[in-house]
Amino acid sequence: MKLSNFDITAFISGACIMVLEILGSRIVAPYIGTSLYVWTSLIGVIMFALAIGYYFGGRIADKHRNVDHLSAIFLISALFVIAIPLLSPFMMDFGMKLDPKLGSIVAALVLFFMPAALMGMVSPYIIRLTTERVEAVGSSSGKIFAISTAGSILGTFLAGFILIPLFGTKAIIYGIGVVLFLLAVSLKSGSKNSMKVQFAIFAVFFIISASLSYSGFLKYPENGDIIYATETPYYLLSVREFSDARVLFMDRYPQAAIKAVGNGNSSEANSSSSGALFYLHTEFISLIPFMSPNATDYLTVGAGACTEQTYLLKNTNYSVDSVELDPTTFEVCHAYFGYPDTKRTTHIISDGRAYLNDASGKKYDVIRTDVFTSGCQTPFHLSTLEYVKAVKNRLTPRGISWLTVPGTLDGEGSEFIKSQFAVYKSVFKNIYIFLESKDKNAKQSIGVFATDLDLNISSILDNPKVNKFAEYYYIPKESDFGKVLTDDYAPVEAMLDRMCT
Repeated sequence: MKLSNFDITAFISGACIMVLEILGSRIVAPYIGTSLYVWTSLIGVIMFALAIGYYFGGRIADKHRNVDHLSAIFLISALFVIAIPLLSPFMMDFGMKLDPKLGSIVAALVLFFMPAALMGMVSPYIIRLTTERVEAVGSSSGKIFAISTAGSILGTFLAGFILIPLFGTKAIIYGIGVVLFLLAVSLKSGSKNSMKVQFAIFAVFFIISASLSYSGFLKYPENGDIIYATETPYYLLSVREFSDARVLFMDRYPQAAIKAVGNGNSSEANSSSSGALFYLHTEFISLIPFMSPNATDYLTVGAGACTEQTYLLKNTNYSVDSVELDPTTFEVCHAYFGYPDTKRTTHIISDGRAYLNDASGKKYDVIRTDVFTSGCQTPFHLSTLEYVKAVKNRLTPRGISWLTVPGTLDGEGSEFIKSQFAVYKSVFKNIYIFLESKDKNAKQSIGVFATDLDLNISSILDNPKVNKFAEYYYIPKESDFGKVLTDDYAPVEAMLDRMCT
């Protein structure tokens, strides 16, 4: 099949739509998150925009069957695309003040509706331009939509596998704008002067957007002194220095911290007088050697800033494995959080569930799950009955599962943490719970230790090395156990939404 210039135009337009949709999650994530609500809003808004574009594109094509109007559509869509970096900080700040569902819908509508609707006009317009006979409408429309869809397929894989890992979000957005502008110019049939006008309009808009959005697009957290920042395929990652702590942020949420280490260089983080655990819930790690005195093999699902791994490597003889999707995390751990380079560590670049599903794999004495963010987000598949069973299958008979989960014990928003108590109690004989705050209505990070061992917890907490945790030990009541989540039914977004609103 020989492709015409219009066929190629439809193909490129289809690719641009999907690259823009995938990028939408990267733009929204640092502000509103990457939950089911965000993806639902993005997909719904894009599909709505395309439907509107198909409808009005066909009507306009019937009234104005000339290529200059198609060129104008590409030019206007290019302007809307390059305006996204300029508008997004204001839109995201506004969206954050709304309910997560409403905020993600409003953000998607303002940022992506118009460019998607304009690109949706392209296919019906090309069909009208290329169809000479009524008898050929079916084959012509089928061909154009097939080519456009093929472009969308390529754009999806191109965005996820190549563009986002290699380039920043802002660069890709401007790249889409340039591509759409070049399509507009290539289709323009008027004089050179009219092309110059198009170029001037685009250039002015591009410069204004690039200049005004330079410091605001994909904003990092505003507090603290930034000492490192990068955009990875998974997060907007930054390390910030405060008066009392050095904190790792993923998107805009703090994930892990060590006590203040000075002026930002890694040598101070590695010194014996700095880099101590900052959050109380991370200090619960000192209970592990007393709960399982003969433990030697430790696995953490979710590396964070490797603060707990560093504690173990400095204070025990454990072998420490870490499962983490983002390899950049380990580079940050070494450079800014004092994580030692030793043969006792193994880095596993994988999804935690995928790694643990191999029941024949290495057995561990301790498996740590720390994947729940302070931004009220969680990968649902790491909170279900099936996940906890996979954890138990990879534990030795003396094994302990340690979970850190955000939530409140009482009141609105306690549903999720109660579900986690229930899930772990349904798989393990015993669970031992440690609170971070004595106020049960406070949002906090709660430590859940699950095991088939019968621990003498009172004796453990009498030890002077860990007796400070005695006041945080909590014996759950029957009312503290909620619904057991499964892969089939795990409405974690709704549960966390109630906690965070």
